[in-house]
Amino acid sequence: MARPTPQAQWQWGDNTDFKGFFMTLPGKQESLVFLTNSANGDKLTTEVLRLFFGPGQYWAPQWLAAE
Repeated sequence: MARPTPQAQWQWGDNTDFKGFFMTLPGKQESLVFLTNSANGDKLTTEVLRLFFGPGQYWAPQWLAAE
């Protein structure tokens, strides 16, 4: 039985004053990496994802904000 392709895969990084985020959409063969030199850089995640991948619901930034 074939395994379903995940809708999204993501990873984030937090080094105090530097933030990073990576997301790939395997079904679309698209990916994005962005790095910031700000402790508040993670607040841009949803806006950057919508800019590059288009409108939609992106759960990763909401999950990270809940921590």
